[in-house]
Amino acid sequence: MPPRQRAVLVLRIVHDLSIEQVAEAMRCSTGTVRCRSTSPTGWCTGSACTARRAAGRMRSA
Repeated sequence: MPPRQRAVLVLRIVHDLSIEQVAEAMRCSTGTVRCRSTSPTGWCTGSACTARRAAGRMRSA
């Protein structure tokens, strides 16, 4: 697991921080926090989660 994804999960689960609090602590957007807490690969491109993009393409197909 990538270090930034691990950090998000630790802050969210162990320290029970909100998405907004994690974003502030890690100096990133709330979208990045959401992506890193749900994406199986733990990385994003820009502000959109690649897993979410792939899921959107699969739904429309």
